[in-house]
Amino acid sequence: MLTRRITLLLVPALAAGAMATSQADARTVQWGSLVMDRVATPPRVGLSNDQPTSTRAILAAKAYCRKKGGKHCRKVAVFKNACGAMYIRPKDRRIGWGVSFYLNDAKRRAKKECGSSSCRMAGWSCTTRWR
Repeated sequence: MLTRRITLLLVPALAAGAMATSQADARTVQWGSLVMDRVATPPRVGLSNDQPTSTRAILAAKAYCRKKGGKHCRKVAVFKNACGAMYIRPKDRRIGWGVSFYLNDAKRRAKKECGSSSCRMAGWSCTTRWR
């Protein structure tokens, strides 16, 4: 009888510990990056998300940019557990970029930084993140 009571008390405690571990694992840092080759016509964009380090995020975005035909791909922004967006003004290739937890905020910041109504969306990326 005593053994049965101990087992009943331990099983819920073990299950709660497993849930806490899975929640902690879900809160890993994810990195993303935006890169662009402004020399190319039209400009080439590289995006990355869900990378384990900022360096890996930049390298993944540059590889994507090169795959799209870019030869002079340069980092525009790096972000963790967030979204990043880029706008470009076609006339002089001015870039505006923004980073935020929310995609719409990142887009709004990027458009504002670009500074003109002629700016066009160049790309965006979001990491997987917890709330």
